[in-house]
Amino acid sequence: MSVRLATFFLATSCLPAAAQDAPAVYGTHCAACHGADRLGGMGPALLPENLERLKRTAAERVITKGRPAT
Repeated sequence: MSVRLATFFLATSCLPAAAQDAPAVYGTHCAACHGADRLGGMGPALLPENLERLKRTAAERVITKGRPAT
């Protein structure tokens, strides 16, 4: 699963149609933990190599609900 696909899921499931600007959504909701460049920080890097091991349903759950204590 790519970061763009993950960002798409977040943008389309949580925001109104007028606010579906993926880079802005990532900057607002993801970059603080995953880094502006997706290379990680407090959260893991969001690179294709890291995301390939996630199943789609698990990825959707983490994107929409987060993980405990995050």
